[in-house]
Amino acid sequence: MVDPGAGDAGKPLVSEEEELWRGILPNHVKKNEDGTIRLNSGTFRSSNPDISVFVASKTTVDACMGMNERWVGLVSIPAALPIGLDYRVVMDPRPGNPAHALIVGRITNGHSKVMAKSARWVVEPPDIV
Repeated sequence: MVDPGAGDAGKPLVSEEEELWRGILPNHVKKNEDGTIRLNSGTFRSSNPDISVFVASKTTVDACMGMNERWVGLVSIPAALPIGLDYRVVMDPRPGNPAHALIVGRITNGHSKVMAKSARWVVEPPDIV
């Protein structure tokens, strides 16, 4: 069970009722044979131990998409998903980005696949070749 107290280093925990948005890079997207697109499991892995996300209720689509010119899309997962997998989700506001949060801990390959399959498009990427 995830500790309901304060998050890492005193950062407040994100409620499991929140939606988390993640910016999508071109290498996070695969095109299926039928022309549809899907996320690969690398979407929820990083060279850093923690994964950056946005708390949807604290931002807008335009604000998120404006954070990184390389992003081609935006996906959403419920905060309850990583919390249910025993990861902490903590607020980590940055200058100009009060919605920034972290999924804390190195995400396993299996958990990354679960998150990628559960993600829903907020902003679909343009046609991927």
